[in-house]
Amino acid sequence: MENTQKQTTFSEAMDQLHDIASQLEKDDIDPDQLVELVRQAETLIKFCRDKLSETEVTVQDILNRLQEAENEGQEITTNDIP
Repeated sequence: MENTQKQTTFSEAMDQLHDIASQLEKDDIDPDQLVELVRQAETLIKFCRDKLSETEVTVQDILNRLQEAENEGQEITTNDIP
């Protein structure tokens, strides 16, 4: 799981979190493994929260530009949206 820092997609992080949750549900989990899995989950959760916040800001910026263009009577094209 040391690749978490290189994580590129939200979906990959969520898949890893689901895998960790499955492992945590096992009755015979070793305490050392438990600590490592919880640390990995913490990192992945932070990544997902940051990604969601970043996405929210981007979407809100796009919606604001669309609203401004509509208020000014301008037509906006997909070329106008980064």
